Amino acid sequence: MKTTMTLAMVMFGVLMGGAALVPVAAQPVDVQPAPPPDRRCTLSAGGQVIDYGHLSRWQLQQASNSQNLTFGKRELMLSVFCPFSQTMTFRLLGDRAANGELAYGHHGSLGFRVLEAQVDGRAVQLTLVTPGGITQGVAAWDVKLLAGQSFTASQNGQLVQGKSFNARIEVEPTLPEVSARVSGRQSAESNLTIELMD
Repeated sequence: MKTTMTLAMVMFGVLMGGAALVPVAAQPVDVQPAPPPDRRCTLSAGGQVIDYGHLSRWQLQQASNSQNLTFGKRELMLSVFCPFSQTMTFRLLGDRAANGELAYGHHGSLGFRVLEAQVDGRAVQLTLVTPGGITQGVAAWDVKLLAGQSFTASQNGQLVQGKSFNARIEVEPTLPEVSARVSGRQSAESNLTIELMD
């Protein structure tokens, strides 16, 4: 079973000697549950489109631990409900930036962090998972994902099963300082998919 949800992170802009960014209309997000219907889980995310609105280069902030500029962090909630108890493994899909994060426009990247996860209302830790389904690294209360990486819920070294999964997602688009210096229309966006794996 594969259930996917696509989130669009959108930012368009016009910078003319320090002018502002112009927002665009949000595109609907397509949630596609996979057959068979009796095993279907539903995924949802509040605020599926993040629009940064009108910004000038001087409204961007210095990103922590980086020479890049950030538009600021934004948050949304990820919720999954399944008709039966199961282990839930998620994969983050999208175009890859040079640093391994999701691509944001031509030269930027989008940081993606999962925090405050719960399975059936109980706080759980998160563990990265290899493409072969093997857990890697140490479980943590939050995990920063690169494009193509997968994660699952765990507790005391064991994978956790449940009917519901809820977590806070934090995204932060960044651009190199030189990419923020433009004199005409500039647009940047990041499209990603969160996939619930078998």
